Amino acid sequence: MRVLIAEDHAHVRRYVRDIIETRPGWEVCAETGDGGEVQDLAAETWPDVAVLDLSLPGVGGLVLTQRLKETVPALEILILTMNDDEDMVERCLAAGARGYLLKTDAEQHLAPAITALSTGGTYLSPFVSDRQDIAAQPGPPRRASR
Repeated sequence: MRVLIAEDHAHVRRYVRDIIETRPGWEVCAETGDGGEVQDLAAETWPDVAVLDLSLPGVGGLVLTQRLKETVPALEILILTMNDDEDMVERCLAAGARGYLLKTDAEQHLAPAITALSTGGTYLSPFVSDRQDIAAQPGPPRRASR
């Protein structure tokens, strides 16, 4: 499993990388703190999953999701953010993300979220999934357990 990480806070990026690299067969193929670099990195490294922060400098996660789904449709996108706004969740899912994970849930839910996306499912943080109807999303829906 090849994962691209786009997160502007170096300590969060390092934390996400550490979680990914403990999983057998998973690797971080690229990482950046600048949203403007994501499309080029995706084209160069062919990740299976992109973990995107919403508030990246250059190009934010929502716009990146739209662009990546147009240029690399097979790429699965997991939004990793502090933003729990219901409207933003809906906008990201409509743009093509199939996962939305709050950073506060990352320790327990990042690996299961990436696994779910890689097998065609969706994954939402518990707080988010309690407020969303994801039945219309492609693939078998996956909700984080409490």
